[in-house]
Amino acid sequence: MNNTGEETEVSEAESQTRLIIPTWWKSPSERAILNEALCQVPLFPLYHYTTQAGFLGIIDKKEIWATHTQYLNDRREFRHAVDVFREELESLRSQWDAERLKCFSGLSMGLLDDLSRTNVCVASFSADPDSLSQWRAYGGTAGFSIGIPGDDLRALVDTDRSFLAKCVYDAAHQREIARALLEELADQFLAWDKTAVRPPGGNFHAYLFRFAPLFKHQSFSGEREWRIITHPIMCTHPRFDFRPGVSKLTPYYRFPLADEQHRFGFSEVVVGPTPHDEEAVAAVKGLLIRHGLRDVSVRISDVPFRNW
Repeated sequence: MNNTGEETEVSEAESQTRLIIPTWWKSPSERAILNEALCQVPLFPLYHYTTQAGFLGIIDKKEIWATHTQYLNDRREFRHAVDVFREELESLRSQWDAERLKCFSGLSMGLLDDLSRTNVCVASFSADPDSLSQWRAYGGTAGFSIGIPGDDLRALVDTDRSFLAKCVYDAAHQREIARALLEELADQFLAWDKTAVRPPGGNFHAYLFRFAPLFKHQSFSGEREWRIITHPIMCTHPRFDFRPGVSKLTPYYRFPLADEQHRFGFSEVVVGPTPHDEEAVAAVKGLLIRHGLRDVSVRISDVPFRNW
């Protein structure tokens, strides 16, 4: 998502979430701040912005493409998170005793410069159903904002053993999360059998891919972004694939929007700015009816944006 300078206005409805620890997660953190970052369920719809081709693909395949973290539009996102963890680790080095420092004594942050071999993918949503910045960035010449109830998304994420989490823009909060994670990893490291081989940093790399995609610069806060964050995926996974990019192939994961327990559907579709309001809305309604989605609200964008 792109920086637009939009003011961030969090509605009362948007502030409503509930904490639910995934049933498949056998060892949630003992630190509340970490669970809160990963396990909040939005009690409101989240919106995925896409082009006409993207919308038709979602309807036809009943899936959303989640892009590899190292192939996002702005690769600096992940580097920003790594920098936060690096700074907090340096701060903790002056406070920890020698035994705790052993956890990270052999960990080189330089190893994080090449993380493309770990296939973790993200799909982006916004709490804003009708955002000028999102139409500009993702709507193309005629785009759509697809609203999916938060509860439905969370159920699908749980089945997939992935996470649905809100991006963190506040720098102080990012540092608090990073510090809590580093402290927890040190605790885990010390609790391991001392006769066993303990890798530098313990589970640091595994946990980094859960939290790093959530850290974004404050200037992007107007996007009000939530993300699906997948578990690490093997290249041979049937839903892991590659698509043409601007200058290279882009790995991605085809995240399912329906399964045996969960019916495919939306709560709302917002039709992006277009010179043909009535025809555009009518076409979307016809497409939804064709696919058995008769109860979906369809409306035209209120944003005064012309891209034609």
